[in-house]
Amino acid sequence: MSVGSVTFGGLASGLPADIVSQLMEAQTYRLDAMEDKEDTYNDQKDAFSELETLLKTLETTSSSLQAASTFTPHTSTSSDTDTIAVSADSDASESVHTISVENLATNQTAVMAIGGDAADPNTGTGVADGAEVVTDGTTTFTFDYNGTTYDISASLTDGDGLTEIASYINELDFSADGDGVVASVMSDGTNERLVLTAQDSGENSGAQRITNITLDVDFDTDGDATGDVTLSTGDFANGIDAEDAEFTVDGVSVTSTSNSVSDVIEGVTLTLLDDNSGAGTADVTISVSNDTSSLTSTLDSFVSAYNSVIEYINSEKEGAFSGESLTRSIISQMRSVLNTSTSLDDGSGDDLSPYSMLAEIGLRTDSEDGTISFDSSTLSDVLSDNFEAVAAIFTNSLSDGDAGNEGVAHRMADLMDAITDYTDGSLTGRLDGIEDRLDSIADQIEREEERLITIEERMTLKFASLEQLVNSMNGAAGSLESTIASLQA
Repeated sequence: MSVGSVTFGGLASGLPADIVSQLMEAQTYRLDAMEDKEDTYNDQKDAFSELETLLKTLETTSSSLQAASTFTPHTSTSSDTDTIAVSADSDASESVHTISVENLATNQTAVMAIGGDAADPNTGTGVADGAEVVTDGTTTFTFDYNGTTYDISASLTDGDGLTEIASYINELDFSADGDGVVASVMSDGTNERLVLTAQDSGENSGAQRITNITLDVDFDTDGDATGDVTLSTGDFANGIDAEDAEFTVDGVSVTSTSNSVSDVIEGVTLTLLDDNSGAGTADVTISVSNDTSSLTSTLDSFVSAYNSVIEYINSEKEGAFSGESLTRSIISQMRSVLNTSTSLDDGSGDDLSPYSMLAEIGLRTDSEDGTISFDSSTLSDVLSDNFEAVAAIFTNSLSDGDAGNEGVAHRMADLMDAITDYTDGSLTGRLDGIEDRLDSIADQIEREEERLITIEERMTLKFASLEQLVNSMNGAAGSLESTIASLQA
């Protein structure tokens, strides 16, 4: 509150014209103290809210490090990416493999070949472009897909063509037997042909996927509404035979129905792109390496989130956090998490081997400001000697009743959750306490402002009355002087 300026023009009493304002300034010391306290509480509230954000970031980062897959990144390379592409996930191991591709997996196609050899679609023919079905009712056609017979009863009418037949096939539900069959219409430049394509590659247990096609339809090719060409059973040939991929891995023969192979080398997916039918080197070398760069970056994210908390608390030691026991406690608990060993989850309570503490893999704490960092040389040596062991320090988890300590990622996330928990977190309680104090001081300020307004009004009335009294007395004195003067004349 700022006290208003109250002035009196030409006070007969000789007092300053702003006497009320001067007196009110002396009355505001209590209000000033309250407003200073309110500013202090607001600064604390803002500081603790910012700290809460940083603690939640550390919790999120720690939670993301609880999965072992986070600590097992790998890079993979192929010596011939035109023949084999490769990718590796967290289950892969550092390794080198020699692979030779003899044959790629293919998707079978059954192509309409009227009057031809079932072994070669080029010996048959299709129907004239735009040829229409001539029918007198429902047409039934069937085929086997992966051993299951699919029956279609189609109400083909005059004017329909191969496109309508393909649509009926494409409406079937193949989900119980595989990826399904797609029907399409192909033009060879002169005629149209119906083509059935299996969407799952490779053989079906040594057999073709699409077999036993039965379809009898008459087509009108000259526009006189009479059947000129009959598409009958046996008028389909395999355009492409279903074949399995055949390749060797480190000299061992392997077959696969797909060119995407993820069940041969653990954690590694091979994409076969070409075979060895041509000039060039037959063997392709596949290498899987531990990605120490990505893992180091992962650890840096944890360090960064941790240090952000420490640095912010340090920056407010002489300010909003001056004398705060809570922030000192938070730092102490965070350091305890880092300096406590991770123990086995098998009930023995024994420390992990060969590493159970972050210090053993190169963690260092700055003695002056409390921030942390990883000694690059020590960490590099650890990753070279035992890449997988680093993960356990962070990811080790405990079942109910197990002895020992969980990994750093679990313990740090749990600590951050306990501090910032919405209902009973220690930081939440501190913020609630500050909010209560702000509400209380706001009420006090409101009452004090009302008190000062009352005092100002009272003073204004008093000095106004004094002005009137002095003016009245001055007037009386003047009249008396005038009377006396007249008597003396």
